[in-house]
Amino acid sequence: MSSPNMANISPDLLSALSEVLAKLQSADNQVRSQAETEFNTQWLSQQPEQTMLGMAETCRAHPSPELRGFAAVMIRRHLEFELPPLPAGAPSTSHTQPRTLYSNLSQPVLSMFQFTLLHALDMETLPSCRRKLIDTIASVMQHGLDMGRHWSELVEWLHSSAQSTDLASHEKRRDAYGILVEVPAIVSDFDENAVGALLEKGLKDSVWNVRLTALEATIAYLSLPTLPGTAVALFALCLNAVPSMPKDHLPMALQTLIPFTNARPKLFTPHLAQLLSFLLSFFGPGPTTPTPMNPTLVLDDDREQAQMAGLELLVSLSESASTQCKKIPGWTASILRICMEGMAGEELEEWDDWDASEPQDDEDHMYPLAFEQAIDRLAICGKAVVPLTFQYIPQMLQSSDWKQRHAGLMAMASLGEGGSNVLKHELGTIVTFIAHAFGDPEGRVRYAACQCLGQLCTDLEGAIQQEHHTTILPILIRALRDPVPRVHAHAASAMINFCEGVPKAILAPYLPELVTGLVSMLNDNTQRYVQEQALTTLAMVADASEELFSQFYNSVMPVLVHVMQNAKASEYRLLRAKAMECAGLIAVAVGKERFTPDAHQFCEILVHMQNEPHDDDDPAVQYLMGTWSKVCQTLGQDFAPYLPYAMPSLFHSAALKPEITVFHDGDRADFDAYSIVELGGQEIGIKTALLEEKCTAFENLAIYAAKLGPKFSPYLQQSLELAIPGLSFVLHEGVREAAAMMLPQLLSCAQQSNMLTNQMIQGVCQPLVKAMQTESDPAYLQSLYACFAHSIKLLGGPQAVDAATIKAFWDATQNQLHDLGDRRRTREQRVKTENIPSDEQFDLELIEESEDTALTCMATAIQQIDPSHQFLVVISHIRDLAVAWTSDDD
Repeated sequence: MSSPNMANISPDLLSALSEVLAKLQSADNQVRSQAETEFNTQWLSQQPEQTMLGMAETCRAHPSPELRGFAAVMIRRHLEFELPPLPAGAPSTSHTQPRTLYSNLSQPVLSMFQFTLLHALDMETLPSCRRKLIDTIASVMQHGLDMGRHWSELVEWLHSSAQSTDLASHEKRRDAYGILVEVPAIVSDFDENAVGALLEKGLKDSVWNVRLTALEATIAYLSLPTLPGTAVALFALCLNAVPSMPKDHLPMALQTLIPFTNARPKLFTPHLAQLLSFLLSFFGPGPTTPTPMNPTLVLDDDREQAQMAGLELLVSLSESASTQCKKIPGWTASILRICMEGMAGEELEEWDDWDASEPQDDEDHMYPLAFEQAIDRLAICGKAVVPLTFQYIPQMLQSSDWKQRHAGLMAMASLGEGGSNVLKHELGTIVTFIAHAFGDPEGRVRYAACQCLGQLCTDLEGAIQQEHHTTILPILIRALRDPVPRVHAHAASAMINFCEGVPKAILAPYLPELVTGLVSMLNDNTQRYVQEQALTTLAMVADASEELFSQFYNSVMPVLVHVMQNAKASEYRLLRAKAMECAGLIAVAVGKERFTPDAHQFCEILVHMQNEPHDDDDPAVQYLMGTWSKVCQTLGQDFAPYLPYAMPSLFHSAALKPEITVFHDGDRADFDAYSIVELGGQEIGIKTALLEEKCTAFENLAIYAAKLGPKFSPYLQQSLELAIPGLSFVLHEGVREAAAMMLPQLLSCAQQSNMLTNQMIQGVCQPLVKAMQTESDPAYLQSLYACFAHSIKLLGGPQAVDAATIKAFWDATQNQLHDLGDRRRTREQRVKTENIPSDEQFDLELIEESEDTALTCMATAIQQIDPSHQFLVVISHIRDLAVAWTSDDD
C-alpha cells in the first residue's frame, strides 16, 4: 500500500484481499469462478466488516488504479449481499432481516468505512476512479437514508466542496453535485432556500461540466415527491444554463430535461415559446408558410445529436403538456416543418448502395426514422396534425427531388395510427397518391409507397382493403416483379398487412397471379431475405384465403418440401424454418381431406429435422413446435400417432427455466436479447428467446389438448404439472395466459378419458382462485375468470368444486370489484382535476377497455355459480364509472 492504513486492517489481510480482487477481474473463467466462490464464502460471509473496510482501504490507497476502481464497484454491488443467518441467540448488529452486508455494519465500523471512502475520494486523481467512487458513495448514502442511518460527514463534504471557488477544485464541485444527482433526497429535509442557493451556484459555475452536473442535480431535486417553493425559479435557472453548454455536450443537457417533461410538465409552461425558438435554431431557418421543402439540413455529428435531443424534447412536451403547447403560435406547425425537412435530408442521398443492400443494413441509417416517429407521436396528440402535414405532402409528392417524394410518402404512413379517423375521410386522395408512387422511376420512392400502403392498411383498420382493393391489389401484385429486390420484397411485406383481416372473397380473383408472383420470388431470387419474405407472405395468403388455396396446393407444397429437405446449410436455417411454417399454415388452410395423403411424408420430414443437431440460436426449434401444432390442428385426433415425436421437445420447451443475468457496469451484452428489469439497484436481464419458446410451448399444449381430447390423456398429468405453476409465472404474461387457456382443455381431456378426480378438480380450481386474489392486471384477470367460468361449466356446475374454493372465489371477486371501483373513481377524479396528456389518455382508455372485458368475464363466472348474485349489480355500477373521454381537439 502507498500510504498509512486508515482502517487498521492488517497488511496481510489487505494483500490477500487484493489478490482475490485481482482474480475476480481475470479473463480466465475458471480463475474468476474460483475467486467468486472464495470471495463470497470466505470473505463476505465469514468476515463481512473486515472485507468492507479492506475494500474501502483498497479504494483509498492501492497503487493500481484498476484495482482501486474495481474495489469501489465491488462495494456497491455487494451492499445488498445477504449474509448467512446467525446461530440462535447470537447478537446481531443488523438493522434488517435478512442481514445484508450494509445493514450488518456496526456503527463504529460504518463510520470508519464511510470516512475511508470520503478520504479516498479526496485523494483520487483519476476521473474514472472518481466516477466509480461517486457512484459507490451515493449508493452507501441511499442505503443509509433507507435505514435512517445518517452520514453527516458526507453532507458537510458536499457543502464545502460545492462552495469551493478556485478553478483547480472544479472536480470536487462536480463530484458534490454528482452525488446529489444520485441521491437528491440527502437534502430533502434542508431549508429549501439554502438548497436553492447551492444549486444556483452550480448552475452558474464557470466550468461547463460543473454546470451540467448541477443541472442534472437540480432536475433530480425537483423530481422528488414534494416540489419545493423555489421550483419555478430553480427551473428557470436550469433552462438558462442549457444554452451555455459546449455544443458537443448540449445534447446531454437536453436529454436531462426530457424525462422531466413527464414528471413536471407544468414547470415548462412559462418557457414553451422560448424553448421552441431555441430548439428550432438547431435546424436552421425554414419557411413560415407551407412551401416545397428547403434543400437539406447541413449536419455534423454534434449538430445531429443536438437536433435529435431537441426534437425529442419538443415531441415529449407535445405529449405531456399537449393543451399548453397548442396555445403557443406555430408550435405543431414548426415541429412538423423540421420533421418534413429532416425526412428529406441528405442522409438519404449518402446511401449510394441502397438498392443492393439488405433490410438489416437500415439500422445504420436511422436518422430520418426519428423524424418519422416524431410525426407518428404528434398525430396521436391531436387531429390538427393531419391537415397541417397534408399542406406539405401534395407538393412534396410532385417534387423533382426523389427525396421529397420519399419523405411525403413516409410522412403519410406515419400519420396512420394517430390520425386514422381523419385520414379515412380522404382515402380516395391517399390511394391516388400511393398508386402514382408505385410508378416512380426511383426505387426508394417505390419502396416508400410499399411502406405507406402496408402501414395504412393496418392503421386504417381495413378501410383501404374494403374500399380500394380493385385499385391497390393489382398494383401491389405487379410490384412483386419490381426490378429492385428491396422493392419487391417490401411489396410482399405490404401484402401481409393487406391480407390481415381481409375477407377471402376480396382476395379470390387475385389469387392466381398473387401466388404465382410469390412462388416466382421464391424460385427466381438469389437473395435469401427476398425468399424468406416470399415464404412469410405466402403463408399469410394461405391463411387468409383458407380453402381457396387448395387450387395451388399441388404446385406450392412440393416447392416447400424441397426447401425443407435440401436447404441444410447454416445460412439457410431461417429460410428452411419459414418453409416449414408456410407448409403448416397451408395444411390448416386446405384442410384435413386435402392434406391427409401427404401427412405421413410431411411428418417424417419433421421428425428428421427434429432429430438433427441444433445450435442454441437455431430458429428451427420454435418453428418445429409451431408446425407440429399446425399439423395437429389439421388432422385432429388422427394426429395421435405423431404425439410421441412431438411431445418430448414440447415438454422440454414448456419446462424451460428463465435464464437470468445480473448486468454490472461495463458489461458487454446483447441487451436486445434480454428483457431488462430493475431490482434492488441492479439491472436483471431475462433471456427473451427462452421465455418466448416457453410461451409457444404452452400455447401448443393447449391446442393439442383441445384437438385430441381423450387421445391426449397419456400426457395429461405432465401437462397439468406445467400449467398450474404457469398461472403464477410472473416473468411472462403470455405463459400465464396460455396456462389459463390450457386448464379447461386439460379438464375436458380428463373428463373424456375417465381420469377426472376430485383431487384434480381442486388442484386446478384452487390455484386459479388464488391467482384471482392478488392479480392487478385486468388483461390477465379476464383470462383467469374466463378459465374459471369455462371449467365450472365443463364440470357441470359449482357443486363439483369444494365449498372452501367457492368461498375463496367470492372473497377474491369482492376484493377485485372493490379495487376496480376505487381505480375508476380515482381515474375519474384525475380527469376532473388534471389535464391528462393525450398519450397517457390513450393508455388509460385501453386500460378501461381491458377492465370492461374483465368485468364481463367476471360476470360470466358469477352466473355459472349464482345467476342472481348481488355482485352482478355491483359490476353494472362499476361499468357506469367509466370515464367519458374527450380529445383535446374537441
